[in-house]
Amino acid sequence: MERSVFSAWAKFVVIVFSTILIAACGGGGGGGGEPAADSNNGNGNNGSNGSGEQVDFSTQSDAEITALANASLKFGELTKDRPGIQVNGQPVLSLCNNIGGTQDSPSNPLGFGNYTFTNCEIVAGVFLNGLVNRSVSNVATFDVQQSFTDFVTDDRNNNEKATINGSYYSSTLFSSTEVTGSFSTNGGILTIDFVSPAYSDIVGLENVDTTYADDLNNNVVRYDFSYTVSSTFFAGSVSVSTTTTVEYYYNLDEYPRAGVAVITGLNGGTIRVSALGDGSPTGLVRIETDADGNGIYESSREITWTQFDS
Repeated sequence: MERSVFSAWAKFVVIVFSTILIAACGGGGGGGGEPAADSNNGNGNNGSNGSGEQVDFSTQSDAEITALANASLKFGELTKDRPGIQVNGQPVLSLCNNIGGTQDSPSNPLGFGNYTFTNCEIVAGVFLNGLVNRSVSNVATFDVQQSFTDFVTDDRNNNEKATINGSYYSSTLFSSTEVTGSFSTNGGILTIDFVSPAYSDIVGLENVDTTYADDLNNNVVRYDFSYTVSSTFFAGSVSVSTTTTVEYYYNLDEYPRAGVAVITGLNGGTIRVSALGDGSPTGLVRIETDADGNGIYESSREITWTQFDS
């Protein structure tokens, strides 16, 4: 499978999550990105793709390592606010802008309850169907629980469809200058079943744990995350975590200016990805690989964000 196919799909799913935030929060700007949830105390559907073993980096080329790093880190974007969210280059201004599509929202003034989407067109050619439930969290450290039940995003322009089930819990604190928050799958698994002409997959996101702070005065979001992602593209699973806080200046840059993330595979093998201070497409990102997990990075290379994201 071409790496660009998976990367484009992962980015599409991230945008979908951000779009659902608009729906569940009643419109407007983001609150720091929240993934999905179900109602069984965080124990989501099993997202195993039949290959739960960790990925062996020692069998992969530099190009394959780069592809895996790019695809697995795409899910870290779940933590980022996306002002001016777009799908297929079109801004999402409101929900159900088509004739006949519906979004049934709860009457609860706090927004708790079921959000049911039926053929709901959010931009031309992209439709939502299924159920999102928003409720008070039953986990003490979080405020809100959100549940996706057979929630389908249907991009009819590109014949791509994603079905989402799983669990997450979130807390968000707003002030006039900053939005801070956290979210977690609470040990559960978020599953995404993706089907397209070029590529189909079932991805599992597990043990998601994220914190973020959005500086509204300077338009920068800082975030740390950890999670495990499994995919047939990986032929197994990898764990991802930040070791240095990511900084993303969303009014200026397309990519992070700072931050380090480590991707861990079989036998403790690691890939370390470092942003090198320029979030422009021509800025540099360093990729280091310790394929055998002995603590020594055998290879190191620097490429542009455009090359990393291609």
